[in-house]
Amino acid sequence: MPWLRRLLRLPLLVLHLVLGAILTALLFRGTPAWRSARDRRIVRWWLSVIPAILGIRISVHGRPGPGPVLLTAPHLSWLDIPVLGGVGECVFLSKEEVRHWPLIGWLAARSGTLFIGRGRRESMEEAVKNLSGVLDQGGQVLVFPEGTTTSGTLRRFKGRLLQAAIDSGTPVQPVMLRYPHTDGTHPLVPFVGDAALVEHIWALSAASGVEAEVVYLQPITTANRTPGELARAAEYAVRLALGQERAA
Repeated sequence: MPWLRRLLRLPLLVLHLVLGAILTALLFRGTPAWRSARDRRIVRWWLSVIPAILGIRISVHGRPGPGPVLLTAPHLSWLDIPVLGGVGECVFLSKEEVRHWPLIGWLAARSGTLFIGRGRRESMEEAVKNLSGVLDQGGQVLVFPEGTTTSGTLRRFKGRLLQAAIDSGTPVQPVMLRYPHTDGTHPLVPFVGDAALVEHIWALSAASGVEAEVVYLQPITTANRTPGELARAAEYAVRLALGQERAA
């Protein structure tokens, strides 16, 4: 029953957020969490519990390439972060607004998330520099090259952030992410437009049968490629995996 699922899940989710705040305050000090193997494991575990609390079943095919790699994935919801972060140890690039979300923004910043402002050239350049820095030090990063969330139909991948892979000499690995449903994408998952986070969590907490499918696709070498070429290659690979071969 929806009300019973909500009654069980929401208190657990609040307790898990409180636990995250305590762990972050005690353990993540100074250097970004992704630099420590222990901290990466803690962040991955904490993120993986969120889909579990919400009753979301995740299937994973393939794995991230060894060593530093820049991952690209479709973006449908805030839920993408705990789904992808719970199955792999990567640093995320998020919009600047998330930094100011109550508690969640603080947790994200302290655990190593990078941020990018919208519409400012200098912010893009700083984001590329920060992504390159993580890759140069052996970390893995994940970006959403559509630049916004969608309802499930893939948009054109933008290539500017993929300059970080070229600068650091690391491959780009596309990731197919979807939340399958009889209508294509589960209607409760997309978090688009002016949707409110609390209302979205409220609706999702009563849902049943939500699934997430993650497929790590073949890495793409960056040698002799432009950011635009990398973006088109990554987008095409994801389109094929999603069955959306024709451009949207």
